[in-house]
Amino acid sequence: MTTRRKLVFVDDETFVLQSIVNLMDWTSLGYELVGTASNGQEALAIIEETCPDVVITDICMPLMDGFELSQAIYEFDPTIKIIFISGHDKFDYAQNAIRLNIQEYLLKPITPTDIQAALSRVSQNLDAQRQSALDMQEMTREYMTTIEASRRSLLISLVTEPLSLEDTSYWQNRINLYQLEIPGPHYTVISLCPRQSSSPIHAISPDMRDILFAEELSWVSYRKTVLEVCHKYLPAEAFPFAGKLIIILSHDKPDISASLDLLLQDIQQTFLKNYRRTLYLGISQASSHLMDLKRLYHQALQAYDYCQSAPNTALCYYDDFSVEMESNLDYDATPDQRLLSLIKIASYPEFEDYIVSLINQSHRQSSTPSADYLFFLELTSRVIRISQNLTGIQNSPLIESFMSQMVVASQAPVADLMQTFLAHSKKLLLLIQSERQTLKESLTQQGLRLMQQHYQDPLFTGKRLAQLMHVSPNYLSSLFTRETGQSFKEHLIQIRMNKAKELLLTSSAKVQEVALAVGYTDTHYFSYSTKRYFGLSPRQIREAAQEGSPSL
Repeated sequence: MTTRRKLVFVDDETFVLQSIVNLMDWTSLGYELVGTASNGQEALAIIEETCPDVVITDICMPLMDGFELSQAIYEFDPTIKIIFISGHDKFDYAQNAIRLNIQEYLLKPITPTDIQAALSRVSQNLDAQRQSALDMQEMTREYMTTIEASRRSLLISLVTEPLSLEDTSYWQNRINLYQLEIPGPHYTVISLCPRQSSSPIHAISPDMRDILFAEELSWVSYRKTVLEVCHKYLPAEAFPFAGKLIIILSHDKPDISASLDLLLQDIQQTFLKNYRRTLYLGISQASSHLMDLKRLYHQALQAYDYCQSAPNTALCYYDDFSVEMESNLDYDATPDQRLLSLIKIASYPEFEDYIVSLINQSHRQSSTPSADYLFFLELTSRVIRISQNLTGIQNSPLIESFMSQMVVASQAPVADLMQTFLAHSKKLLLLIQSERQTLKESLTQQGLRLMQQHYQDPLFTGKRLAQLMHVSPNYLSSLFTRETGQSFKEHLIQIRMNKAKELLLTSSAKVQEVALAVGYTDTHYFSYSTKRYFGLSPRQIREAAQEGSPSL
């Protein structure tokens, strides 16, 4: 059965409205009349509730005219098509209609035939747009065989191939040749993927995923959407690769905390609005070297993996789980580096799979009991060393027990060695999770304490708090929101407002003095803030207290 398009009819002349509504056979035109209204305000409420495809509206109406309604509709959903009806053949009306991208302009008196013809033209327009979207899949295949395929190949090479300092000029020339919007000199990498839907994409091999992404219209659309958002803030390139959308941001300053926070919020909100999808996002550190893109890419992947493994976490900066100084690693997949990644995110199932693969590989190469045992001792030493570096705990009963049990098991078969090793490794990973959570809670409490000490400073910001705590602003922002459910700004406003209320109720200080005492230099803005927070101005707060209002 063909889905009918939804329509709302708006006219303040009740007779005209009812006559047209009763005379039209909406169903035969492919429409369902979901609401009528006699003014713009009433119509807007119906539109926001029903999300129609088409709105037919008079121009001259009380409360909110057709022009104001059209502007409000555009802000609500710019895809809604609008047909104007008017009793005046005025040039400025027509000009405004063109400016507002109105689809049809009908002069009264109108007949059902006029409405039918206008709706037919609008339907043709909507059908053409729909067909264009359906044709996008074929266009995408052609698109991937042209210059974009080379651009994507270059971007993949930048994040997967080891680049030396000597290669920088070669790669920079290729970037310029293909006009990639990553001029530098600083770079940040983001790994992004919508949360898993009914489509079992995550269960498919990486190579197969790439084929699916090239064929699926959604990923072309995701990339376009992401770039539109990114380019409002920073130069950027984006490309689907290995089951994720990879974004390379280019910036001229090392610290882009403020704009990056806004950009990420914008991406999340845009995906939720356009696709009804929430995201996982992993964000790397920043670097001023093109040859660091591979390292940044792996940081973004690790942050993404951590984001998936941490409960109630949709966004994760690499610094979220790597507050300690990062060593200068080469991110080829050597055992120590892979172990470091898995132990950092404390993902035991992946850790176990990787260890089993290492053990099987070692056993195939040398199957003597002594060789197996030496391999396990070396692996134990690696895991303990990495765990000590991550937690700062050099000696503990758990670590001592781990090593002693492996020493005692020198004559045990491979299966028993593996069982002992994995059992103690699991305990170590749980310890790392616990230590990391303790660190986060400690940092959160420290931040709250510093906010209590500095809220009177008008220049006190999240960036200043991060400096006092010796952590990155991005990490602090993410930590506060995740651990407390409120952002830094919301916490600071809460502290200032509660202190202001206390001073207003317990002192005779002037409003200006109270404002200065809680970090506001502008008395008018302070009054606006109290009104917004409490629903009362400073004067009204005092009056309500004198009247014994229970709301205070």
